[in-house]
Amino acid sequence: MMRLFVVSFLAVLIFIFSFTGYAEEKKIIVEAGKLTSFLFPRSIIGEGKVEVRFGGILINAEKIEVNLTTGEVKGWGDILLQLDSYKVKGKTVGFNLVKKEGFIEKPQGREGPIIFKGIRAYLSLQEMRIKEGNFTTCDLPHPHYHIKAKTIEFYPGEKIVVRNAVFYLGSIPLFWTPVYVYYLKKKNKLMFPDIGYSEIAGGYIKTGYLFYPFKDTQGVLHLDYRQRKGWASGFTLSYSSERGKGSARVYYVKEKDTENSRGIARINYTGHFPTLSLLKLKLNCLSDRQILDDYFSDLPFEERQDFPSYLALDSRRKDTRLFFQLQKRLNFFDDYTEMLPRIKLNILHPSSTMQKLYIEGQAELTNFVQEKTMRFWSSLTFSYPFTVLRYIRFKPALGWEFFLYSGNDKANLDILNLQSLEFFISLKGRKGNLTHYLSSTVGYYRSTKSGNDFPSLDYREEEAREQSIFKVSLENKFLWGSSLPFYLNLGISYDFLSTSEKFKPVQISLDLPFNNGRFYTEFFYDFYDEVFPYFRSGFKTMQKNWQVNIDYTNNSILDKEFVTGSTCFDLGKNLSLSGSVGYDLKLRKIEDLSYAMNIKLHCLGLKLGVKEKPRLEYNVSFYITAFPF
Repeated sequence: MMRLFVVSFLAVLIFIFSFTGYAEEKKIIVEAGKLTSFLFPRSIIGEGKVEVRFGGILINAEKIEVNLTTGEVKGWGDILLQLDSYKVKGKTVGFNLVKKEGFIEKPQGREGPIIFKGIRAYLSLQEMRIKEGNFTTCDLPHPHYHIKAKTIEFYPGEKIVVRNAVFYLGSIPLFWTPVYVYYLKKKNKLMFPDIGYSEIAGGYIKTGYLFYPFKDTQGVLHLDYRQRKGWASGFTLSYSSERGKGSARVYYVKEKDTENSRGIARINYTGHFPTLSLLKLKLNCLSDRQILDDYFSDLPFEERQDFPSYLALDSRRKDTRLFFQLQKRLNFFDDYTEMLPRIKLNILHPSSTMQKLYIEGQAELTNFVQEKTMRFWSSLTFSYPFTVLRYIRFKPALGWEFFLYSGNDKANLDILNLQSLEFFISLKGRKGNLTHYLSSTVGYYRSTKSGNDFPSLDYREEEAREQSIFKVSLENKFLWGSSLPFYLNLGISYDFLSTSEKFKPVQISLDLPFNNGRFYTEFFYDFYDEVFPYFRSGFKTMQKNWQVNIDYTNNSILDKEFVTGSTCFDLGKNLSLSGSVGYDLKLRKIEDLSYAMNIKLHCLGLKLGVKEKPRLEYNVSFYITAFPF
């Protein structure tokens, strides 16, 4: 007995010290009821309850054989393999500790909410690929639903890719899909038939089929039937990655009751590039104004409003900025300005002869299609910023602006002399748990005109005329203890040369977070007309069993004023009520009104919805709680 103990102890020492060359500062630790070592080949066999640990790798089995030359591990019995990012059980394992890859027979385990099993799994630190497997989020002995697949690919902490899969409700197959992706950190969506009734369409059934055409892109093919309108089809694409995000929707219907062809094509994309460039694309092609209300009443009220279509590129490299925009009317009812094209160039260059002297040049060329007018604007400014007492910064500037209009067979040229002085200060104060950050900018801007009379047509943000303006901007940030900061910002301007309205509209913005929510407001106020050209305010809160969102917007420039709100209440674990409303204050009528009831039964759910505005509609939707709408 003593001889066997000594042999086993020496085998463990040989195993530990001979294997340390595979990884720096890592040691193999083996614990077993019985250990046997061999010299040809150099290996060790453990029996009983065996445990092997190497770095972040753990293997438990009833019997394990380790090849000390190749680093191969073979195990039999009740297997538990744990890597840095996940763990899996099985009956047989083959794993290389050096390459950190291998396989396991009859794998089963859990990854996030997913419960999985299969015939064989191939393992590495970055991926686990299961052959002939199935998974579910239902933890009952006989799951309410499950998904059988030819291949299941787990990317720990990121996503699960299912290939050649059949979705089952109990033992009943629902549908097949070649590829399905389940995200572990994002909201998932699984399409089931949506059955209901609407005032305009009669009874209907909406179906969707998921597909994945490209990396980071999810698509849905739509095939819908409405009793009064007939068949309709289309597709939706959604894209999201580190470089950008976007969506596309195409939908077409030939109405059988009116014989009208109606449809939409919408694209919304925002992309970021390593060169500090930003690309935005918005396209909204609609057959008529009412189609979004008639066929997409499930969209939020704001998304059913009219939007301009444009392509914009904002590129920034060091001290140079180039902005390019094309804005085109795509629908007969669009009322926004067409600009084909609009180009802006901004260059800020430090002087090579005088330290801290900056030369800034700007140019803008815009072609207004409807007015048949082209405008060219440029400016040249010299500035010399300097700092006093660490916190106080001055920025005096001197420059000129040039305006050139062409249209209606004549051109106008105007030159403005520009002078400005900016005073900037940043302070930080603290009293008890309250920390206050104050950033204030005081500026004086003066422009004098020479040359011909300036034309009345002008699309710049500020009116191009002789001005002597005094501006004040205050940015406040308050922090109480370790809580989220809240902001209070103020901007005001005063024109010395104006004979009547010397004060420009004041701008105020406030962002006040509180426990699980925030209150915000932003507005411009005109002292003389006593109106708010733009006002928006609202709050959002999400508590344990309820949440409320309310938003008020008044935009007199676009002649829109409305209130939107939504709420959701949990009545116990399995029942919740929700509702939303959109009220147009200009028309004095409700534009959007809906409410719904969600019933959850373990991992299954049923949604009963009623939409009163803009069209009366009832719908019943079945869903799996792991795949919310």
